[in-house]
Amino acid sequence: AIVLVGCNIVAAGASGDADIQVGALLSWPKDYKGVAVIPSKVRHIGSGAFSNCRKLTAVVLPESIETVGSFAFSGCERLRDIRIPASVTNIGRSAFFNCQTLTNLVILAKLVKMPGNMCSYCYGLRHVELQDGLVEVGDMAFRGCRSLPTIRIPSSVKRICRGAFVGCSRLSHVVFPRGIELVDEFAFYGCFDLKR
Repeated sequence: AIVLVGCNIVAAGASGDADIQVGALLSWPKDYKGVAVIPSKVRHIGSGAFSNCRKLTAVVLPESIETVGSFAFSGCERLRDIRIPASVTNIGRSAFFNCQTLTNLVILAKLVKMPGNMCSYCYGLRHVELQDGLVEVGDMAFRGCRSLPTIRIPSSVKRICRGAFVGCSRLSHVVFPRGIELVDEFAFYGCFDLKR
């Protein structure tokens, strides 16, 4: 349960308060267990706000969210599903770095560039949904996502950067858009199951 208290929110059963200031969620209690429901007044998830919340299982992001900072959810070992709303215009580097049990990632946001290391070492990632409008898949974006079987690269993508899918050992099928301009070095290195 989440109880609103002034400018801060209190996570029931957690040892501390989430720090929300002027529409930005700066930090969440590290020992919080379960689903975090972010209040609709929040527009920005700060850098490292949920970093190493190891018992967090899911996050509900409101349509008010505009930005997700670097390392925002890194190290959330039990986080399984996340949906990035269409309102988001920017996601920082390594936002989901080392979320080992993250299984489903739905990005409804119209991002132009997927940041580097965004999902590195998300070992359990099996489903990724990307939207048209994406132009660049950043360096090492999906490094080590060894459970990812396939990915649809939107027709708008022009560049797949260095090592974007390195170590995605179960990736078996990739469809490139007709307008692709660059597939950088090591982009698919270690994709041993890639057949087509």
